[in-house]
Amino acid sequence: VCSSDLNMNEEQNLVLAMKELHQAILDCLDRKQVLPGLALLYATIDILASLERPANREATGPKEFKQWVENYMSPSSLNVTPDDLWGARCGLLHTFTPSPDKSRAGIARELKYVRGDKDFVPFAQKEIDPNCSCQVVVDVDSLVEAFQKGIMAFIQAIMRNPQKKLLVFEHSKKLFVHLSYPKPK
Repeated sequence: VCSSDLNMNEEQNLVLAMKELHQAILDCLDRKQVLPGLALLYATIDILASLERPANREATGPKEFKQWVENYMSPSSLNVTPDDLWGARCGLLHTFTPSPDKSRAGIARELKYVRGDKDFVPFAQKEIDPNCSCQVVVDVDSLVEAFQKGIMAFIQAIMRNPQKKLLVFEHSKKLFVHLSYPKPK
């Protein structure tokens, strides 16, 4: 169902989509389904990045994803680059592997995910690739936290910039929405 069919306003549509996607990520992590949760996280970044594309463009790609990461997530706090996250996204979403073409081509480093004690990350990094030249250890919860902060920064940017707000809400008219209704007995 398209949001225009339901007469939802753009802001409601965007908030609903972001809430549901964010909650689905957290639900996956609560169930210890880390990789599906990360797949949703990367897909959600794609969705949010697509909302800032030029009005006359239907498709987006790596440029928009990496720009959204750079603008809103502070990737350096995770010791990763937007290219690393794009490469991880491509590997996970396209082949469910950590070794996308971007890593093999030397454009991005391969991400190794850990979850638990954050103090374990430096130890694991030292054991896997002390110089972080090819592989970077990323704490999943820190990545999710950076993503959550990114969502908040994105919302603040929309509210501060009327032109961006118009553009984002124009694109959000096309987002999927759904209706919930009682199941027949």
